[in-house]
Amino acid sequence: SEKNTLEGVMNQYEFDFTQKCIWLRINVENRLSSDLTYIFNFSRLGESGSVNFFEKLPDSRVTESKAGMQLFTNDRDYIYKDWCAVRVHLTKGNARTFYAKIKTEKFDGPPYITIIAQETIVNHDRIERMVLSAFYGMLLIICLYYLILFVATREKHFLYFSLFVMSFGLLAFTTEGFLGEYTWNNLALFKVIDYANRELMLSFVSIFFLLLGVSYLDLKRT
Repeated sequence: SEKNTLEGVMNQYEFDFTQKCIWLRINVENRLSSDLTYIFNFSRLGESGSVNFFEKLPDSRVTESKAGMQLFTNDRDYIYKDWCAVRVHLTKGNARTFYAKIKTEKFDGPPYITIIAQETIVNHDRIERMVLSAFYGMLLIICLYYLILFVATREKHFLYFSLFVMSFGLLAFTTEGFLGEYTWNNLALFKVIDYANRELMLSFVSIFFLLLGVSYLDLKRT
């Protein structure tokens, strides 16, 4: 569908995506030379999206994995940022069939599934978190330093700069998707914070930056 290869059934697709729930059947075959665990990430679903991922085993048992920001972290099959993802272990030369029940308040188009080896994500995540930890640490030090300057001098522009750095750090933390990973199993708190958090933090960044400019340039006098 990304390459317009389903033009003949697009009308049916458009009808399906007016619903709040659709089912997909996914046929997978591992043609690599080894067994690997993959992450199936269902993107473009938004915060209201959830996935129930099923497989029927040869002995007629059905396994189920769950994903989505509407679930408690303990109920999610794979926790990584704000991903709606499940783990799938594929055996060399083995063909498998999975079924995905996808629910969301509104589909923006055909569901887009990203498939990445879990080992790749782990290696990338280790480096990314080291860099981001250093970045957030520097922002925290800057924020505290200028807050101390404000307490010592009572100059307002030090306070505004500290608040600007703090709000910028929170905006970056949310944009990276980490808020969806650290919700402490409190769905009500997450819904209140996450749904409006990016717009709210962006507003705070703009407001404190403007207040900093007004105070530092002393616009009321000059």
